[in-house]
Amino acid sequence: MKEKLRITYDDLASPHVDEIIEHERAFRTIAESGQRLGLIRRLVLSSMFYSALVGMFGAFIGWMLIEPFFDDVTIVSGPVREVLPNHVLAVCEECMKAFPVQAENYIDTSCSECNGKLSLVSGSPIKGVLKLDSTDLYVIPHTTKLVSANQTTVLQSANQVPELSFICAEGIILDKRSLVALKINVDPANVESYEPDLGVLEKRNTLAAIFWFAITGGIIALMIGAVEGIVCLNLRQAVICGGIGMGIGFAGGLVGTIPAGLVYAVANSMMAEFLDETVYTTINDMHGLPLFMQVVSRSLAWGTVGMSLALGQGIVRKSKKMIINGLLGGCIGGLLGGLLFDPIAKLSGSEGAELSRCVGFISVGFLAGLLIGLVEQLSKEAWLLMKTGPLAGKQFVVYKSQTTIGSSPRCDIYLFKDRLVGEEHARLVRLGRTYELESLQESGQTLVNGVEIQKRILRSGDLIQIGSTELEYRMRGD
Repeated sequence: MKEKLRITYDDLASPHVDEIIEHERAFRTIAESGQRLGLIRRLVLSSMFYSALVGMFGAFIGWMLIEPFFDDVTIVSGPVREVLPNHVLAVCEECMKAFPVQAENYIDTSCSECNGKLSLVSGSPIKGVLKLDSTDLYVIPHTTKLVSANQTTVLQSANQVPELSFICAEGIILDKRSLVALKINVDPANVESYEPDLGVLEKRNTLAAIFWFAITGGIIALMIGAVEGIVCLNLRQAVICGGIGMGIGFAGGLVGTIPAGLVYAVANSMMAEFLDETVYTTINDMHGLPLFMQVVSRSLAWGTVGMSLALGQGIVRKSKKMIINGLLGGCIGGLLGGLLFDPIAKLSGSEGAELSRCVGFISVGFLAGLLIGLVEQLSKEAWLLMKTGPLAGKQFVVYKSQTTIGSSPRCDIYLFKDRLVGEEHARLVRLGRTYELESLQESGQTLVNGVEIQKRILRSGDLIQIGSTELEYRMRGD
C-alpha cells in the first residue's frame, strides 16, 4: 500500500495547493531514492573509511622520509689488529662512554676520555673484543654469528677470529667507536676496508629517533585534518585544518617523545628489576615475559604520542567533542600500532627494524584514522544525511551549539555549486537535547518536509531542502 500524502487544512485552502502536492510528491521520491543509496557509497563517504585511508597513506610517506636516516645495523670491514678474548664491557660513570676492560682488574682502570670511574655493565653477555683500526667490535659468545669458508656457525670465543685476519662485520652502534657484533664474516671475497664514523651515525640515529614521530605524526595529522575538507570540496577548510593539524601533530610528536621515552624507560627498568639483569641486544634475544613487557612498554609509549595526531579539526572548529574524539582515536591507534612493532620484528627475524617501523607507522596511521571516525560515529547525537547531490550518502555530524549551512566555505556544512543556496543560508541551533532549524534568507527557500519554514524544531527523520540540496535530520535514540 502506497503511503498517503499529508496535506493540512491550511494547505488545502491555499491557492497553491497543487504546488504543495507536487512538493510533497517530490520529497517522497527523494526519500525513497535516499533509502536506495548503495552500501559502498556510504562506506566510501564514511569518515571511518577515508580517515583510515589517508592516515595510512600519510604514515607511509612519513616512514619513507625518515627511514633513510636510521642505521639499525652498521657494517664495518678491515683487518683485526688485536683480539682480547677475556675483556668485557664497562661504562664510564661520568661521560657514559663504553670501554673494553678485563673483568678481574677493571677497578684499577679509569676512563681514557675523562679519567672517570668505570663500572661493569651488569648482566652484559659481551665477552671478547676485536680491535680494528678505529673500531672496537664487542662479541657475544653463543650469539654472534661467525661466517667462515661459506659456513655459518655460532661464535664460541673471540679467539676463533685470528689476529690480522680480514673481516666484514654487522653490528649495533654502542658509542662513537664501538659496535656490538651480530655477524662476523672472516676473509670475505671482494670486500674493501670500510670503517665509517660511528659518532656521525650515532648522532644521525639519535636525531632520527627524536624526529620520527614528529615528522610522521605531522604528516598523518595533515592528511586526517585535510581529508574532510577535500571530500566536501572545501579547499579552505582542507588547507586550514590540514595546516593546523600538521603543526599540532609535529609539535605533539616532538613533545610527546618525552613522556613516551619516560614510559618506555620506566617499563624497561621494571623489566630489568623484576625479571633478571640480562642485557638484551636485539628483540630476537627476548622470549616470554621480557618480550611481553617490551611490547607493552612500546605500546604505551606509542599511545602517548598518538594522542596528538587528530586534534587539528577540533581546534579549528573550536569543538571540545571533536578534540576528545581525536585524543581517543589517536591514543588507541598508537597503542595498537605499538603492539605490532616488536612481534613483527620477532617474526621477520631481521636485526634491523625497517619492516617493523613501516608496519608500525602504517598501523598507527590507519588505526588512528579509523578509530577517530569510529569514536565520532559512536558518540554522535545528531547528524544530517545528504540525500541528493555529489555527496549523497555523506553524513555531517552536528557538534556545535550553532551549525551554519550555506554556499560559503566558511560554513560548517558547505553546499557547493548550488545557485539557490545563500552564503549563510540556514543554521541549526541546539535547544537542550533538540535542534531548531532557522532560515537566514529572505528569498531563498528553506523547506522541512516540503513546507517552507522560518524556524522549526526538528524531529528525527525530517527531510530538509535547502536550494536543490536535500538532507535528512537524524537523532540518536529516535
